[in-house]
Amino acid sequence: MGLSLILTTLEGTFCQPWRHCEGIKRALIEETVYTEAVSGAHFVSNTDQLQKMLLSIYVELAFLHLATSSHKIVGNCKENGTLNCYGIKKGSFNAITWTKQPSFHIIRRSRGQIWPYDFNRTAYLTDENSLLLPDLTPEDSGTYECLIGANPGGQNSKSEVILEVPVCVTEPPVPEPPDLPIPQTVGCFLAICLLKLLLPIIVAQVFHGLRREVKSENPLPLS
Repeated sequence: MGLSLILTTLEGTFCQPWRHCEGIKRALIEETVYTEAVSGAHFVSNTDQLQKMLLSIYVELAFLHLATSSHKIVGNCKENGTLNCYGIKKGSFNAITWTKQPSFHIIRRSRGQIWPYDFNRTAYLTDENSLLLPDLTPEDSGTYECLIGANPGGQNSKSEVILEVPVCVTEPPVPEPPDLPIPQTVGCFLAICLLKLLLPIIVAQVFHGLRREVKSENPLPLS
């Protein structure tokens, strides 16, 4: 397997989706074994060494893929959103940092202390190192990263969470009845009170009038 074939295989398998291969390509070229003969200098590719390097690179990129795996969630407008930090184990890190792409730092936990950054909205870090965003809005949509700083001797990693918050749908407010001016309100109140006072008198007058009509139509007989 020649160096060009190895680079082509590497590019077609891993470099297209992850774009992490420019440095690896340079390392492969630099690690090509140079030998010198008495007649002059010439280059010889050490195929066994390159194949071993390619295998280790495949393994490393596979771990890189797992470490940078992304998750997508949909939040509800005006509700709290919780973004989990995936791939983290208790006691396996010394720092946790949440960021929002392209380069906004949100909050960090280090040495048991929580340090909020100057982010453009309120955010909290839960005991499980999840990012809590209260009262979600569409402006919170985006790609968030949980950067996991490993303990000495470990390997740093990160997880990616894609948050989508739909447009808020609000119901139209119910119109309230207009407030009447004070003089008009007082006038209506007095009119109602006057009607209550006059209504019994009017009813009594009508009743007496009806009795007179009945008596006039049916006079009492003379004895």
